[in-house]
Amino acid sequence: MKNMSLRAGLCLSVALLLALAGCSTPPVAHTDMIPNAQFPNIIVEGNLRQCLLFAQPIVLDNPGQPLKVVVPVRSTSMSDVHARYRFTFLDANRVPLHPDMDLRSVVITQDQTMLEGSALDTNARYWHLTVTGDQ
Repeated sequence: MKNMSLRAGLCLSVALLLALAGCSTPPVAHTDMIPNAQFPNIIVEGNLRQCLLFAQPIVLDNPGQPLKVVVPVRSTSMSDVHARYRFTFLDANRVPLHPDMDLRSVVITQDQTMLEGSALDTNARYWHLTVTGDQ
């Protein structure tokens, strides 16, 4: 009887260890197969995609000075478009630099409007612009 309870206790201990080992296995991360360089610089959210046209961005990257970006945009709508935008600046490893730029409000007309942003850090090498509807 003693031998049987020792065996049951041993089996229970092994089962408990196996269950705990299964819980401690770290999850496998999935890798994004799209290289960072292929992500778009300009992201337009919501219905604005259908009514905004962007011209070639102007990037001023002078040594020793923060990166500055100007993006020309115009509306194809008959009425003005009220929007908000934010530039995000990234370092050479494509890590966002902080502090983040505040959201800026803008009225985009059929005439060209310039969306401007400047990094606060001379380590900025890349940028993204997000444009969203005004709330």
